[in-house]
Amino acid sequence: MDAEVIFENFIVYHNRLWFTDIKSNGFYYYDFSTEETILICEILEEEPKGRLFGSIILEDNIVYLIPFTATSMYKINLETKDYRKITFKSYKEKSEDNHYVKFLSAHKYENKIYMIPSTYPAIVEYDCETERMAYYDSWMQDIKRFIRFDEKSFFRKSLLIDKKIYIPLCVGNAVLIFDLEKKQQVFKEVGSKKCSFSDICYDGQEFWLLPRRTGSFVRWNERLGKYKEIKNNICTSSSEPVFNAIIYFDHKIIILLSGNNKVYGIDSDKNEILEYNNYTLNNDSCLRHYKSNDMLYLFSFQSRKLYTYSESNGKFDCESIKIPKDYFVERQKRISATYRLIHGLYNGMADILSEDYKDALDEYIKYIVKQNTIENSVLSGTVENNIFGMLSDK
Repeated sequence: MDAEVIFENFIVYHNRLWFTDIKSNGFYYYDFSTEETILICEILEEEPKGRLFGSIILEDNIVYLIPFTATSMYKINLETKDYRKITFKSYKEKSEDNHYVKFLSAHKYENKIYMIPSTYPAIVEYDCETERMAYYDSWMQDIKRFIRFDEKSFFRKSLLIDKKIYIPLCVGNAVLIFDLEKKQQVFKEVGSKKCSFSDICYDGQEFWLLPRRTGSFVRWNERLGKYKEIKNNICTSSSEPVFNAIIYFDHKIIILLSGNNKVYGIDSDKNEILEYNNYTLNNDSCLRHYKSNDMLYLFSFQSRKLYTYSESNGKFDCESIKIPKDYFVERQKRISATYRLIHGLYNGMADILSEDYKDALDEYIKYIVKQNTIENSVLSGTVENNIFGMLSDK
């Protein structure tokens, strides 16, 4: 018996899907040929608090896990399964929460990795040969004149084209262009002041910008310095689900949403939003994607299914990615509040013993006796009910 797993951070390489578990600190691969899922390693230094990593860079049997909520980056040797922690410069004086979410996108250019910040106040360059870090943060001064919306993140997704990274702004109507050769950081104003952006794609001639919430889609010709706003009739209220991605694939501009099973696109001739009825997703939603050559991979949080679309056959195939039961049982234990409390990873009380993993009650009783807290601690009603329920089942 296997169990389905949830992930949002994945790549496809050598007929394997490599991913980090969204709820734990596990790094896995799924083999498309054998339909087996293999646990490579657990990043034990990281508390399994969810969404630990924002990107994966893989090349020549070396993997780099780029931190989102994790404290550090990790370099993994796929042959030995050993890993090493790589830490970042602290900007505590510039961020009260010490950059809770760091990087959601990253790119490898030549022998260097570039990490694009969500709330971290710098673009970070990591040299894979010398292992040195460089930090580019001059854009932090320039960003102030473009901030028009109250968003926690500076940026979300980005795009590497030739020798430049294009980074759409979540808090206003601009795109940050980072020149990888000159190390220049320049904002270009794109769209009206009602615009803010979540993602970007390129069709070979023009850029297409995805609204962060309710603003317009924007078609941008960088060479001519011109843009065209396209009315957003999909998401008209900030309380509605936000957009997930905009993708150029199969000669189409494709738009993915959270909480919506429809797949939209943009008619580049009419500058209008259209619905792609031929992209059938079995009433599924909450999708994350990865594009590789003529293949498009979509993963749904809702159904925990992986959809694979090939330009050659023009349709989606669907499969479940599961992890073996022994992995799953141990994973459920490690992400439980009881386990985290006992191992010093969690300070709360109300959620403990709410997960039914083997020996949880015995482990907790031994813990409070050892800590000499059984008489001094005041258990909440929720914890008392959990203890009573588990004792009643014994």
